[in-house]
This record gives sequence, structure tokens and C-alpha cells, in this order.
Amino acid sequence: MARFIIHSPSVHLRRDRLGLALPLVLGALIILTLLIFAISQGSTETYRLSAIINHGNHANFMALGAAEEMHDLVWNMVSNPLDLSERQAVLEAVYGGGEFELDLLSKLKEAHKQEIKQKKAGTENKKPQTAVYEAKARFHNFQTLAYSANGLYSTPTPYYRSPDGQFGQPAEGKDYFGFVTYTVKAQHGIITKTMKQTRPVKIVDMKPMGREYVLFEMDTARGKKLNDGPPLIIWGNEKGRIRMDGPYQLDVGGQDDGKSGSGGFFSSGASCGIAGNSVSYPKSGQKWYDDAYVPTPKWLAGCIPWFNGGRPSSHFIGGISPQICCPLIPLGNDAMGMAAQPNAQTYLSANVPVTGQNFSMIGSPGAGAGTFPNWFQGIKYAANGKLEEAQGVADSWDPQEKFEVRHEGIIIANYKSWKLQKLCFCIPVYGYFQICIHGGMISEGGPIQDYYGFKGDKQPEVNWMATIIGAAVNLMSMGGATGIFEAGGMAMSNIGAIMQSVGTQLMSNFVTGMLGGGNIGAAGVVAPGDVKGAFPTGFRPMTRTAVRHFATLEEALWKKNTLLLDGTYWVDELVAKNDFEYVGHGYLASLAPETVANEVVLKKVTPKNPKKDNYLSIWYNTVTPTPLKVDAEEIEASIFSMPGIDPQKDLTLVGNLMCSNHNKDLMKSSLNIIYDDEKLAQEEEFYKDFFTISVSPKLDAFTTVIHVKPGGTGDDGVMNFVETL
Repeated sequence: MARFIIHSPSVHLRRDRLGLALPLVLGALIILTLLIFAISQGSTETYRLSAIINHGNHANFMALGAAEEMHDLVWNMVSNPLDLSERQAVLEAVYGGGEFELDLLSKLKEAHKQEIKQKKAGTENKKPQTAVYEAKARFHNFQTLAYSANGLYSTPTPYYRSPDGQFGQPAEGKDYFGFVTYTVKAQHGIITKTMKQTRPVKIVDMKPMGREYVLFEMDTARGKKLNDGPPLIIWGNEKGRIRMDGPYQLDVGGQDDGKSGSGGFFSSGASCGIAGNSVSYPKSGQKWYDDAYVPTPKWLAGCIPWFNGGRPSSHFIGGISPQICCPLIPLGNDAMGMAAQPNAQTYLSANVPVTGQNFSMIGSPGAGAGTFPNWFQGIKYAANGKLEEAQGVADSWDPQEKFEVRHEGIIIANYKSWKLQKLCFCIPVYGYFQICIHGGMISEGGPIQDYYGFKGDKQPEVNWMATIIGAAVNLMSMGGATGIFEAGGMAMSNIGAIMQSVGTQLMSNFVTGMLGGGNIGAAGVVAPGDVKGAFPTGFRPMTRTAVRHFATLEEALWKKNTLLLDGTYWVDELVAKNDFEYVGHGYLASLAPETVANEVVLKKVTPKNPKKDNYLSIWYNTVTPTPLKVDAEEIEASIFSMPGIDPQKDLTLVGNLMCSNHNKDLMKSSLNIIYDDEKLAQEEEFYKDFFTISVSPKLDAFTTVIHVKPGGTGDDGVMNFVETL
């Protein structure tokens, strides 16, 4: 019997499949394992990168916050006028040509508060810790601040020197421009960040310009008349100089009718024919004598009380005097002096009444400036002396005989002249005795002009014996008027020649370009030799010294109605809505554009603490001829305003004024300028705190370096993650 064995093909197929599936399963497992590993690694790297970015952001903001706090600390230490603990050390280093570094780590408060919070969070929640472990400020790379490319403000030629050779120095060379760099190292978790910020710094001498002068004019006046416009009263307080380049014309105020102030016996001796205290020629007290004022014949200038105050009491005068032959016996009337003189005389008087004079260089009586007159620091000239032949400064207002004191510049005084024609009839009585009738007619002559000065002759001596016995009549006779005629009085026709020959002659387009901050164009560059004797000491474009630029004055205020000065604030619209006070030393500078020039107006400006040496200077220039309007009754500041000041109400400026011209004829109300000798007339030691350090809020440079935790390839053992940003 045959047996058949049958093999099933499915059995072989199943075994083949099992052999083939194993590698597939293993491959799948490997792939899955690799995928899981890759996902795990990717998640780890993502987390690591996220952690680095997160830690980096924390460190970045920590460093930024610390840098801002450092900037605030530095400002308080070197700029804030209420602190200034490190200002002197920085100044000494910079002016010594070196650098200065402040370690501020121990002074940080806000940054350390954040650090403490982070450390507390790290202890409780295992969060990363934060720390700031380096904070330094370095002042470096200082150089002198230049105001023009050709040295206009660094050479002495453009600066005015007084006739006695004083002052006239530029300020350039004392102002510096440099940088402060803040270096901060902050750590958060695995990230350490080094951040550096560099900001501009300006060190500027904030002493007021032209502080030797109560009024300083830079331009010629071209013959303007000082009687036009409202009152302009200048008080020098015996220390302030006056520079009015001129030439100006002035109608001298006083008794303009050629007579004494009041007639009668024993009359008007105190006022000497001025009829009270004139703002042109006041009663001087005991140093300057009344004969020194309006020039007169010597016999009318003695100011002897019974000479009717040194002037005839009427235009028709006369008297009766008994005589022994020729000698005159004093009877106490006009006849005494008249008999001793030639038959015809000429003398002078003021040109307008006392009430018609509204210009004064010596203050105003009863106006709150102390004892009247308030002398200015004048320049002495010999009789008939030229402007370039000054003899020195009149310190005591008691100059030597034949000297006079003038301001610096030219004022042509307009006087009236009077002619006296003497009449005399004598009738013999008995022997040598005779009765003489003296009379005289006084008529007005033509006008006459001369330099306006305060005459300094010593008190006239009256030879009483000669007067009584008549032995030396000729010694009393001057043959005409004294003063103006001795000095060679000028005819009216000469005034035009004087106007053409004097004055700084600054051109308006030149002034606009120069004070606008530099040159006026490639074809018209202003060189130092083009300007001679125009600028006051320390003058320069103050907008160059600013580190802050504001659109309005309101933006510049520290807090409500208070200005905290740490240098120069450049303000476009110098418009004060309210009165304001100031603290510290500095300038408000404005180059008012034409669109806002007519809107510029200041209110009352005073120091917050008058007992301290707080001081504000205002520097104002505009391309328009519109003066700086002031709607206040008082300002305590030093003001430079190229077009002058236009008070909207009667204004007292305590300080000084510098301008092209004061433009008195354009003023709406009166202006009284009182020289602030307590702030302006001090020794250099007083001004040591007037050097300010202004730190700019803007950034000039910014760098950061980020490091991860130790183990890397960086120079400190840390791997560089991002080299720089």
C-alpha cells in the first residue's frame, strides 16, 4: 500500500515571514527610539535656548535699570544744584587733563531691591537668582568746546576793552565737551550681561557775561535821542560800568529857562539853580560839587546861598550897591556878582525841564535805590580829553581838578546858551562914595553841544577879601562860561561828523549769522579780524552749551513754576505763562524763530532762595528786530537780548543788560536797571560753583556682551552666546 506525504506551502510561508518581520520590528524600534531621543533632545535644547533667552532678557532689563539708576545718581552727584557731592572732583580731573571714575555699586538702591526680590524667589521657588556686581561711571575724552571754526570766540580782538584797558576776554577754553560711560554687569541665572552706555557731558562756565557792566551795548546808536520813549533809569551802585557806544543825543534836564530855581533872598543854594534833583545833573552831596554840573560862569557857579542859587532870578535883573570908588560891597543880590564881571557874558542851562528828562545814568531820586545819586563806575578824562585818553576809573567819585567822569561811549549833550548884557550907572555921593545901579538883560542864545560828562572840579574858593575891596576883580572873571567853552564846545554842525566816525558799526546781517551759531555762509564767513571791540567779556552763542532742547519753557520747568538749573536749557518758545523761580546756576537760551518772536514774553523771574548764590542768565536772539517782551514788574537775572527789552509794564531789572541797542524809543513802559553788585561784582572765588556739569539724557553709544554659565570658551571661562548686539 502506497503512502503519500503531502507538504503544505503555508507552513514554509509562515516561517519565511517570521524571518522577514524581525528586522522590520527591530528597525521600527530603533527608529522610534531615535525619534524619542531626538524629540527629547529637541525639547531640551528648546528649553535651554528659552531659558537662555529668558535669563538674558532678565539680565538685560536688570542692566538697563541699573544703568538708568546710575545716570540718576551721577546727575545728583555732579549736576543737581541741591547736591553736587562729586562735582569738584570731576572738575579737577577734567581741567587737569585726566579722567575720573565713580564706583556706584554700593549706591544702587532700586537695582539691589530687585536683586533681593529675585534671591527670595529663588529660595522659595527654586527660581534663578539675579545680581548686579559691577556699576561704574567713567568721565573721559574731554576737549574744549569750540563755538566757531575760525576762532571768532577764542581770540581777544572781537572783545571790547574799556578805555582804561580792562576786561575784554573770551570765555572759550573754559568750556569742555566729553562723555560719561556707564558700565554695568548683571547676572540672572546662567546669563551674565555686561552693558555699556555712553552719554554726552558738557562742563560750562556759567558766570554771567559782561558782569562788570550794568548796561553793555554792542552796536552803534547812529545818533538816536535818549529823550525819546519812556524812562530808562540806570543804577550802577558805584560798581557797575556803563558802555553805550553811541553816539546818542541827550537833551539835558534841569532849569531850562536860564534862571535859578527860585528867586529871592537866601534862595536855592542847595539845588544850585537846578530846581531840585535832576536825573541829568543831581545834587551830589559832599564829594562832587554843584558847580560841576551844568557849566556856568564862575561867578554864577559858587552856589553861595545869597547869590540866588548860582543863577539870575529873573531875565531882567538889577540892584543898587553903595561903593567906595570901584570896590563892590556885597549886598546879597544879583548885583554883587554881576558888577564884578565883563559887560557881556554867556552861560549855559539845561535844555528841558526836570520833568521832561526821562534818561538817567545815576538812578532816580526817591525810587528805592538808596542815596541819590547812585553813581556808576565811570572813566576819568582830562579836560578836553579824547575818548582813547582815559585817565583811569573814578572809584570814589571825587576826581581831581580839571577832570570829568563819563560812561564808556559817546553821548552828545544838548544845552541852551544864554547871553547876559550888563548895564551899570554910578552916581557920586560924597567923596569916594558912590551909588551904582546895576542891571542886566538876559536873552536866549543858540543851542550848543558837548560830550555829556560829570565835571570833577574841586569846590570853588571865593576870595571874600577881594570881593569886598575889589582889589582882584579879574581873578573872578573867566571872560565867559566855564566847562564847555574851556573844553572847546562843539558847534551843531560837528555832530554829524562825530556820528560818522564812532561806533562799532556791526551790520545787521552779520549779527544775525554770527549769533545764530556760526558763519553766515561760504561767501561771507566772519573772521575774528572783522569784529573789533564788540563783545562783552565771556560772550559766545550759549545754545552751543546746551544738552537739553525744549520746545516750550513749560517743558523745561523742574516742577510747577520752578526752574532747576544745571547748565543751559535751549528753549524755542520763551513764553512764560506764570511767574517762576530758579535754583542753581545756568542759562535760558533761545533763538526765537520768526514765527514766534512776537509771542515771546517773560513774567516775573526771581531766585527761589535770595540768600544763596543762585543766578540765572537769559540769552535771547532772533532774526527779527522784536525786543524781548517782559510782562512783569521785577526780574532778577542777567539778560542778553540782541534787540533789547520791551517792558509791558514798569519794570525793574536787578542784574545787568547786554544788547545791540537798548531801543528805548521802542519800549512800552519804563525800565529801571539796577546793578546787582552782590552777584556780579565779586572776586573769582565767589564763582567757583558757577561751573556746571550737564549730563545729557541721550545715548551716544550702547553695547552689550552676554555670557552663559562657566565652562565655555570666553575670556573669563564662559562660552560666548551672543558676542555683541
